[in-house]
Amino acid sequence: MKKTFLFSLLFVSLILVLSGCFETKEEKVKRKEYSKQASTNAVNYVKNKYGFTPKVVSTNCTFDSSDMFLSNCNDTTNVILEYNGKKFHVFIDGSKESTEGKDNYQYDEIVNDLLEAIKKDINVEPYKYNIFYGYGDVEGLIDTYYDGNNLGEIFKEVMVYISLDYVNNINLEMLQNINLTQTLNAYSIYLINYKSEDLAKVYSRESYSDINIYEIAPSINDALIINKSERKYYKFNLKQFDGIYYGDVKNNEEVSLSYGQMSNPENWEGRGAHNPTQITRTYSIDATLDSIYIYIPLSMLGNTENLDVAYECERNGETYYNTSRLKAYKNSTYAVSSIQLNSCTNPKFAVFKSKY
Repeated sequence: MKKTFLFSLLFVSLILVLSGCFETKEEKVKRKEYSKQASTNAVNYVKNKYGFTPKVVSTNCTFDSSDMFLSNCNDTTNVILEYNGKKFHVFIDGSKESTEGKDNYQYDEIVNDLLEAIKKDINVEPYKYNIFYGYGDVEGLIDTYYDGNNLGEIFKEVMVYISLDYVNNINLEMLQNINLTQTLNAYSIYLINYKSEDLAKVYSRESYSDINIYEIAPSINDALIINKSERKYYKFNLKQFDGIYYGDVKNNEEVSLSYGQMSNPENWEGRGAHNPTQITRTYSIDATLDSIYIYIPLSMLGNTENLDVAYECERNGETYYNTSRLKAYKNSTYAVSSIQLNSCTNPKFAVFKSKY
């Protein structure tokens, strides 16, 4: 883990150094010209759209994702503006005069109105919510003017990502057929009902990236995920053995754990472990499954650095050895791992600690 982190740090540092090396004299002149033109364009864009004159705070080039050395600034420039103490973004052409762009000045107003519309459908106040819409990595970028009545028009043009967190105050099973996407071009809507406020604080998302519902199964009562192709209700019936929660959370196949006996840890050398030692008891999985999720209390593990779940099973007359990642969320009380068994027989697992 330490070696991986050090390598990543050196790699990022190298990119930053090289990006400066690849910025030619011509590119420096181009960026200065783009910044000046984009600033003028952005101010005029805001004047035309909203009727006020903002102050330019800063400008930043945008780059293609394939341009890892950030050597060639795109025509589109990210201009940060300020008006009456409120900062916002305008993405606009910096290569020529233009008043066509996208901005997020109305982001807060749109999110609040969208949330109110959803609350009317659900009629339950969420504990916490996250809403993302727009283009690119900056939240809320759109070109349409919001007049207070055209949410449907706006969300026909952009993807919407929504997560709504609740704490023991909603029946998601009864909401499986609710129509939240009639006017929204929604990519995904997550409704998650946590078992307690403390757990909601630990696992609530701070971004719009997809949640792995399976990883937080012990902490939630149920969940409902709605996207453009399907909607699915989740309620997990986890079991517990020796303090470990476990279950076939994807297919709900019957499964149980018991104590077992592992092979020599040396068998996992080079198979995801290095100089490993076993730090937990061995557990046999009394079922033939494609996969199983296990949730191990951190009190059993101590420091989770360099820990992996090592597992073995029989396949085609041979013993199969592998490891799976052990993940612990910040402030969580357990670490989670998904063991991919692919229907092999006599599976068992333990937690190994590698030494580097």
